[in-house]
Amino acid sequence: TTLFRSMNNLDNIGQTFQWAGQRYMAIMQPFAEKIFLGLVLIEIIITCVHFLADQDEPTRLLAELVKKSLALGFLYAMIVNAPIWFSAIIQGFQQIGGQAAGIPGLSPSSAFNSGLALFQIIYRGFGSLGWFHVTLAALIALIAGLIMFLSFALIAAQMLLALCEAYVGAGGGVLLLGFSGSRWTIKFAEGFLGWIVGVGIKVFFLYLMVGIGLTITAGWNTALIGWTAGDPSLPLTIAGGALIFMVLAWTIPNTAASIVGGAVSLNLSHAFEAAMAGYGLGRILTSQKSVGAESGSSTQGSHSLGASLEAGDKATANNHGGSASSRPTVRMPARGNVISSPTPN
Repeated sequence: TTLFRSMNNLDNIGQTFQWAGQRYMAIMQPFAEKIFLGLVLIEIIITCVHFLADQDEPTRLLAELVKKSLALGFLYAMIVNAPIWFSAIIQGFQQIGGQAAGIPGLSPSSAFNSGLALFQIIYRGFGSLGWFHVTLAALIALIAGLIMFLSFALIAAQMLLALCEAYVGAGGGVLLLGFSGSRWTIKFAEGFLGWIVGVGIKVFFLYLMVGIGLTITAGWNTALIGWTAGDPSLPLTIAGGALIFMVLAWTIPNTAASIVGGAVSLNLSHAFEAAMAGYGLGRILTSQKSVGAESGSSTQGSHSLGASLEAGDKATANNHGGSASSRPTVRMPARGNVISSPTPN
């Protein structure tokens, strides 16, 4: 019983990391706010300079500022409420995983104690033989018991590692949220948010896997009650199952965390890029309309000029046609001939 109580130190280690993460978060939070506000000021100045340089409409500038204010306001609220929101995310994944597994009080110590219980059953059977009656089968069973214990110890270490990673990462990583105030540095904040969600998913799947393992362990304990030290087949079978379970408990949560964590993104940088792209597209369309209007007016002017010239030519031709009947016609003689004037009748 004393040994089982001492193994609760794993939970105490996790609680110590949780307190350390909260302390780090309280220290980093003011720095994150200062960095964020400084980058926001730079972002607003650059945006205004772009609009003034392009001589765009004030309404478009106002619309872009409103869009950015909504996104930046959410990010600032995330920095201010980081201690509450991040703790709720981590503890929420823990509680949901424990309730889904059917073990609300699930913790790293639970997994460790399960492996230790299996080893104690094997060890009691081995110790009942006495040192002078130890057989090869009993030694094999003892080694199998050690494999069971190490498998569950590694699973408990994986759980403790994920929890400590979440606590310390959330505490120190809140500083990275301060870099979300600018389109050039917002990738740091997106990477941190994706990572923290990935860690939460890892904790969730770990609790699911450990809940399944503890259910299986209850059946193994029942099977080992009637075990005799002369038969190593049952301990070896359980040791193989424990090894397979350990591999699954390490692989599945890590795979889920890598998939979800890599896909999580608030698309905040894309929002900035879309805003600037929309602004650039608006400028292009506006310039095309102005060019089209100018080309249309010039085409209309050219058509009117051509019509005027054509009308002038027709008028000239008509004048020449009317005067041809009243004036004598002078014909150019061929080479060598003398020009003759018409004689009056």
